[in-house]
Amino acid sequence: MSKIVIAMLMAVLLGGATLYVLGAQIVPAAGTAGAKTSTQINNAFQ
Repeated sequence: MSKIVIAMLMAVLLGGATLYVLGAQIVPAAGTAGAKTSTQINNAFQ
């Protein structure tokens, strides 16, 4: 029983770490994409 609990805990921790790393990479990319889009829109109306 305790082995199952430990295995589940490890799976949750590894899954959380993976999501954290992927999220850290995705968020800056989304921010720069928003800035580029804003610049393109401003340039289009000038």
